[in-house]
Amino acid sequence: MEYVVSSFEPCVLINLQDQIFIAIDVNTVILFSPSGSARSALKIALKSEFQLIELGTLNWLIGIQIEYHSHSVTLSQRAYIDKLLSRFGMTSCNPVTLPLDPNSKLRKCQDGDNIADATLYQQIIGFLLYLVIGTRPDLAFTMSLLSRYSSQPTTIHMGATKRVLPYIKGTRDKFLTYTKCSVLSLAGFADADFANDKNDRKSISGQIFQLAINTISWSLQKQKCVSTSTVEAEYISISLAAKD
Repeated sequence: MEYVVSSFEPCVLINLQDQIFIAIDVNTVILFSPSGSARSALKIALKSEFQLIELGTLNWLIGIQIEYHSHSVTLSQRAYIDKLLSRFGMTSCNPVTLPLDPNSKLRKCQDGDNIADATLYQQIIGFLLYLVIGTRPDLAFTMSLLSRYSSQPTTIHMGATKRVLPYIKGTRDKFLTYTKCSVLSLAGFADADFANDKNDRKSISGQIFQLAINTISWSLQKQKCVSTSTVEAEYISISLAAKD
């Protein structure tokens, strides 16, 4: 059986002929494939080279819960969110409906601002960013904004970051669903604000891609140049999405 390293992840090997995908995470090997002789042969080959323990159907992977349904698979991080809230003493907080205060205008630390604990700030940011990477594209803009102040956070930045914790408590049951579809059409969406960053007046681009009706990719980034109009900001955003 011939396997090639995927173009999107060096730890994923693909056998297109037999539709087998091998994902490697530290000391864990995950197989995605139809049942059949090729899958059985691969297991035998792996066991002949390594000491392996079969754990059965994949239900958990690096903090992500995987649930199987008749025509779909869901990914969620409910347990991860519960641990995050407990770690930072926010288990009993009251949920909020928005991760950011719409009236808050964050800026870099200025002379005279109250400085917050940078280590604590970076810890909260790091834990929340894993939610964005895993299953929560709705947090992409918020975490992109808040992570810019990690080197010198103020008490205002800390307050904005801690507000995200009540938001994820109220939305802990949100999940990604991947539904079986007969037609795999690819669709991409891009958008941008205009000069919303109060520090350098640069615009923010966001894009999301769906295969059929399933969200497979999302990203958000600050544009490298200062746009002079909303049209220019939108054009740059579309260009970045096409490049990705």
